[in-house]
Amino acid sequence: MSNPLYIYHMYTRLIGSRGLVNMKRDMKMDQNNMRPFKGLFAGSLIRKLCFLSFLFLSVNSAALDDGIWTYELVGDGVSVTGCAQEFCPFDLIIPNTIAGMNVTSIGSSAFANQYINSVTLPNTLVTIGFRAFQSNFISDLVVPDTVISIEQEAFQNNQIENIIIPNEISNIGRCAFCHNLLTNIVIPTGLTRLEPEVFSSNKINSLNIPNNIESIGRTAFSNNELTNINIPDSVSSIGTYAFYNNKLNSVTLPEGITKIELMAFARNELTSISLPNSLVVIENQAFSRNLLVNLTIPENVRVIEEEAFAINQLTKIEFLGDRFFIHENAFYGNSALSEVKYCEGRSGWPGADINSPPISVNCADTDGDGIRDEIDPDDDNDGVLDELDAFPLDPDETVDTDNDGLGNNSDPDDDNDGVLDENDSFPLDETESLDTDNDGIGNFADNDDDNDGIVDVDDAFPLDETESVDSDGDGIGNNSDDDDDNDGVDDELDHLSLIPHDNTKKLHDIDGNGIVDALTDGLIIMRYMFGFTGDDLIDGAIEDGATRTSPGEIEAYLEALIPEL
Repeated sequence: MSNPLYIYHMYTRLIGSRGLVNMKRDMKMDQNNMRPFKGLFAGSLIRKLCFLSFLFLSVNSAALDDGIWTYELVGDGVSVTGCAQEFCPFDLIIPNTIAGMNVTSIGSSAFANQYINSVTLPNTLVTIGFRAFQSNFISDLVVPDTVISIEQEAFQNNQIENIIIPNEISNIGRCAFCHNLLTNIVIPTGLTRLEPEVFSSNKINSLNIPNNIESIGRTAFSNNELTNINIPDSVSSIGTYAFYNNKLNSVTLPEGITKIELMAFARNELTSISLPNSLVVIENQAFSRNLLVNLTIPENVRVIEEEAFAINQLTKIEFLGDRFFIHENAFYGNSALSEVKYCEGRSGWPGADINSPPISVNCADTDGDGIRDEIDPDDDNDGVLDELDAFPLDPDETVDTDNDGLGNNSDPDDDNDGVLDENDSFPLDETESLDTDNDGIGNFADNDDDNDGIVDVDDAFPLDETESVDSDGDGIGNNSDDDDDNDGVDDELDHLSLIPHDNTKKLHDIDGNGIVDALTDGLIIMRYMFGFTGDDLIDGAIEDGATRTSPGEIEAYLEALIPEL
């Protein structure tokens, strides 16, 4: 133990824990290898190096403890390494500045195992280090917008239920939030990958993975309570145990994924899965211990490993491609599996039994969705089920109203009533083509086509809302006819304009009361013939109910009748 080189070696181990890790790494020497040079280096050189290291440690130690915090100077900022006292406050508030410098990072294990209940992080923070807050009792966490990196296990084993993470963050390390109580999480858009175990062992029940994520790491969401997930097309890799032991009931995997890794979706409650055409390998127990009943294996799959679909409730499997390597126990524990089908014309089939002998089927797939037409409820993928689709294999047509073999989208006369659709108010109703009053009822069924309040059977003009009567049958409605009874007297001068059969009676009703009276109308005519005018013309000769009562009205009427008289 008196060997100077050995003492120096042990001393550099000690000072390495206070910020001289790199010096320790570069200077560490094996004393056995150095024995030939012990005489040269055991003297003044070693003593000088030790003395310089001691000075470096002394200077920095004095500057890195302000009585409240321990910290290191990193570039232009401060990295907090812990509390100056043995234990930190239960409710920890880390300031923006220490010694006049911005706090930019939290050092490794700085506040681990400190019984902290809450933490307020500084708005100057950029990095949260390895295990910085591991094993505390933090329940709510707000990560400042300035943070761009959270290192491995930073908040592992807390009691975090709610968390806000800035979108701009670019790194969240392995197991950073594992073993907490999170029920939901908003994944930042600044991430491109989800590291292993990052959110494992929480209580997350729903998840929306944004389309910036390209890979999902090992056990990233294992041991949660997920019931549904949305995996975007951007994801091309899903690691082992990624969604192990959740409560997922269905999952659709995006194109681009070529391998489902070991136990990635094992121990869920999956009743349906949709596998991408890009899939090549399904590893051990990838979907084991679920509730799958029906399964379709895409045509490019080449390997299904041991127990990949073990212990489900499978009754039917369909293989769309060639026969490939299928482990003899790939479908172990599916006692009800009785129907195994493969596409006729594909190589390698039928091969060995898979619980039962494989059966050849026609695998035509009109819409290329990976589901053969025989079992696809919508063969052309136009959104209309085949049973309701007049053209189940044509994505451009679904209806043929007149059953003429032409779909409505291409048929110029959908109801085959002889009226082109562009001119037909009811292009799908062969009994109707017009709706004069635009009331939604075709003229054939509408009892008042022009909606003028007069039923068509009583309307001389059933398609003209401005006319309904033609008293003289001249084809001109009374509203626009100047002589409704066609008696030669304009309606404005004709008191009985709708009674053309007694012209004399009408003409001699001078005062317009509807009655020709010798003592009134006759007297006025006689006076007019003798040149009476003004009040002398009408004095005592206007009957009750008269419509012409003034001398001017009477004289005008008489002047108009002179030719008739």
